[in-house]
Amino acid sequence: MFPGFFKTARMFGRGDFRYVVLDALNKKPMHGYEIMKVIENKFSGFYSPSPGMVYPTLQMLEDEGHIKSKSLRGKKIYEITKKGKAYLKSNKGTIEAGTKKLQEFFGEERMELMFEIKKLAKLMFLSYEDLSPVQIKKISKIVKQLHQDVRKVIES
Repeated sequence: MFPGFFKTARMFGRGDFRYVVLDALNKKPMHGYEIMKVIENKFSGFYSPSPGMVYPTLQMLEDEGHIKSKSLRGKKIYEITKKGKAYLKSNKGTIEAGTKKLQEFFGEERMELMFEIKKLAKLMFLSYEDLSPVQIKKISKIVKQLHQDVRKVIES
């Protein structure tokens, strides 16, 4: 959602992304795309890891014995190992620090606002093809009014 922010203000220190992946897998075994979505949801859409970040991290964690993988219905499913759980537990402060840094930058109210905007955008994206011309016209009117109302609040 804010692609430039995390290029200049790192949420995690070098190598700390591994803990975020392990934390996601600590809940349940998942495939790569699921892991990306769990992480994105954890940070209310303000941080979305790319496949280029997730898959090499998964391979590294598997090489280190922190996770294992198996193929299930053509998808590679990753699962945290006992070694991975212990590693995650011994480094649990990293995730909390990243979340705190994010909350300090955006503030809780701003994060909630942006999350609601993202939910609206997702709803529109997922529903767009099914909307009738009448529905589109009604929604457009609502969004235009919303834009005007928000502008008034910002300018006041």
